Amino acid sequence: MSDKYYSEQEEIRTKAQKSSSGKVIIIGLVLFLIGLVLTTIGGFICHNTDMNKYYKTADFDNTFSVSDVKNISVDIDNCDIIFKKSLDKDIKVTARSVPEDYKAAVTGDTLTISVPKPKRTQISMTLFIDFDPRIEVALPEKDYEKLNVIGGVGDIDLSDLKFNDVVYNTGTGDNKINNLTCKNMEIINGVGDNEFTNITCESCKLTAGTGDLEVININAAKELRIESGVGDTEMTGAKLGGLYIETGTGDTDFAGTVNGDIYVEAGTGDIDIALTNPESDFASNGKYTMTIEKGVGEKNITYNN
Repeated sequence: MSDKYYSEQEEIRTKAQKSSSGKVIIIGLVLFLIGLVLTTIGGFICHNTDMNKYYKTADFDNTFSVSDVKNISVDIDNCDIIFKKSLDKDIKVTARSVPEDYKAAVTGDTLTISVPKPKRTQISMTLFIDFDPRIEVALPEKDYEKLNVIGGVGDIDLSDLKFNDVVYNTGTGDNKINNLTCKNMEIINGVGDNEFTNITCESCKLTAGTGDLEVININAAKELRIESGVGDTEMTGAKLGGLYIETGTGDTDFAGTVNGDIYVEAGTGDIDIALTNPESDFASNGKYTMTIEKGVGEKNITYNN
């Protein structure tokens, strides 16, 4: 057959392929729009429907003997949590608007507060429900062993307590700790601001993904270690046995005393370090070493403040 024939056939096939591709794109866009509309309608229906008919919440009040408890473990996906000092002789746990399957119980020497995780096939209805879950844990004065908190979404507030170890691993929410005495403190928070005031410990490690981090009046006999992704980091009134800071984006400000090595690594942002130490502490033949690695931003280091 002639070249003209083959050329015409190739042109026909090309047009068919383009037509088929165009139809696939159109079908994809239509399905996307349908999904968007259904999601919007579903959200509207959930928002304007009494979802408590389907997602049950309840209030709980629990009392436990303080003599039975050394450790506290909390594992809840969506809830604001408050830990505070109590003048009562017993531990009191108050829960409001929490899921019906909420549990608070003492096993061995550990007070466990939790809500069972949903099955993988379930869709969390909390995305569409307007409610305010809240748990308050009132603790009589005592030197407790360990506080372990695993949280998804919610603010956490702790004040005026003593533990040997404090460990947080939270997703989204603000963290506030005030007047805490402990041996070891390790906080991991994905998204949210972090404020720590009047902390006395041996070692402290703070990890923040996105959000500002403020530390006021911390006494860490060993080391304060900070790792931050995006957000400003500010430390004032610090007395440390060592300082390690690693930040991505944001300003870094430090004011205090460091009787140990200093390491600061910053990507983008200004670095301002105001030490009470004499400059001789960090000289080439001084007692301690100082290493500053920075990308974009100004650097200012002063002594004898």
